[in-house]
Amino acid sequence: MSTKQEVKSEKQFNHKEISLKIVELIRIGNSSDLEQLSQQLDEHEWDSSKLKLEFRKFIDTFLQRKSFSPEEMQERIEKHCKAFAKFRLHEINARARLLLASHYLATYNHFSECLQALIAVELIAQKFLGIHHMIHCEALFTKGSVYYFQGDYVSSTQAMVQAQSLKSFASASAELQFKSHVNLARNYVLLNEFDNAKRHVDLAEKSYEQYQGIYDKAALFIRKADLLRINNDWAGSLAIMQDGLEFYKNTQFKQRIAEFHKEIGEFFGRENNPLKDYEASIAAFMQAFDLAKELDIIRFQAAIFNSMRKVAYRFVRWKDCSDVLVKYMELENQTHFLETEVHIK
Repeated sequence: MSTKQEVKSEKQFNHKEISLKIVELIRIGNSSDLEQLSQQLDEHEWDSSKLKLEFRKFIDTFLQRKSFSPEEMQERIEKHCKAFAKFRLHEINARARLLLASHYLATYNHFSECLQALIAVELIAQKFLGIHHMIHCEALFTKGSVYYFQGDYVSSTQAMVQAQSLKSFASASAELQFKSHVNLARNYVLLNEFDNAKRHVDLAEKSYEQYQGIYDKAALFIRKADLLRINNDWAGSLAIMQDGLEFYKNTQFKQRIAEFHKEIGEFFGRENNPLKDYEASIAAFMQAFDLAKELDIIRFQAAIFNSMRKVAYRFVRWKDCSDVLVKYMELENQTHFLETEVHIK
């Protein structure tokens, strides 16, 4: 009797071990190792072929996630979670729901559904994993992003501060720590809490030394430029943004180049800027738009036109304001038909 229990316990441990491996590979975005793991699952002894099949299906869901509509993703995740809950695999169950939340967030149009998925992650963490579990930390960070896109900067900040208060944050990846600090700095700038903003810019810079994620370094340039602008060093702020632009010109990241052109357009259009210049602002916006059009990012094109409209309004250029508003509305309408094609990281 005890021998059978030992064998069963060993098999259950293997199931959990595999589920944790899948969770970790998803966390670091290692698609090649996930594909290899999926192929190796037959090497394990299974007391449930259904669970083996579910692991494979879940790996496939992660690898093919960009091709699924929110409805398709929701249907898949519900099936995965039902199987994972049956085998009491709580970590992968929570990670599946976090994957669904990220999918919703990337559409910029399913915030309520995203929050529901995140609440489910938090409940699993509180009931089975402990509030200091890394998945709970990741869920709170994602919740901060949801609130930010809804324009609720106070709730966004509270969620990210709560994530940083967890014990697991100390062992979070350098990427998560960097993004958490740089996003908190952004929020504090918007909330006019400049001391807190500077503190998190410094912490983000320290995290970046280990992270070294070139694509994400843009945020660090922008936050430093924000701090200089806040201190009325307008020339220094512009210089930082131009440094960022030059940095990305030496990379393959055209979207980042476009984003810096947009930021410079915003800079020249600011009301209190002694260097404000309508022509320079519009020229920068058009450079951003040309790249956004080349990259075929409709939502980004719409955002650029929206910024151009606001600048034209500030400079009392009514005809330009009206013309750009028409173009902006046309692009906004297109995004409703293209939302499922938004890139999901």
